[in-house]
Amino acid sequence: MFKFGKNKQAEGDRSTENAKNGDPQAQYEAGIMHAGSKAPQNNSEAAKCFKRAAEQGHAEAQFRIGQMYDDGIGVPKNDKKAAKWYKLSADQGNADAMLGLSGMYSKGKGVPLDRRESDRLLRLAAEGGQPSAQFFIGRRYEKGLGLPQSDEEAASWYKLSAEQGHAGAQNMMGMVYEHGLGVPEDLKEAAKWYKIAADQGHEDAEDSLKRLEK
Repeated sequence: MFKFGKNKQAEGDRSTENAKNGDPQAQYEAGIMHAGSKAPQNNSEAAKCFKRAAEQGHAEAQFRIGQMYDDGIGVPKNDKKAAKWYKLSADQGNADAMLGLSGMYSKGKGVPLDRRESDRLLRLAAEGGQPSAQFFIGRRYEKGLGLPQSDEEAASWYKLSAEQGHAGAQNMMGMVYEHGLGVPEDLKEAAKWYKIAADQGHEDAEDSLKRLEK
């Protein structure tokens, strides 16, 4: 049976002890462990750890416990609590929390329906480097949804997202290069991006790549 080395075991013991002593970073890391990255998954225990860290102002833990309330994982689903923790995290500059809170304002979940606030948070999340938010901003520019239609702006935001590994944005980069939407037409570059997206399992990109290769 596999056993941890003494140093690894001691490190784990110290981390557990720090969490018990109330260290918020250690509590956050214990939450990550219980969420399944390094140990058998225990979502209820992960939620407890995240909440302890969140209550001490740990921004990433605030986002994580907000997400758990949003999805009803490890805790009963509660939109108001999700929005509360997202906001606390977003106020500290967490771009993932900004995106989560934007979604809640767009649907009136746990907060009053407020499209303007949703749009503001989405933009902040995108500018903060959140890849899904960047993809959504690109889509809005492409379609002219609440923003002036601009193929150039759409391509710019798609590229930012694609470079961070967002498969949908990678597929869109293939499309903009294939059709010359906001960028010079370049079938070789289109094929490159379609392949990158296809390698992540994006079915539309797989179909587009096959079409280009005929």
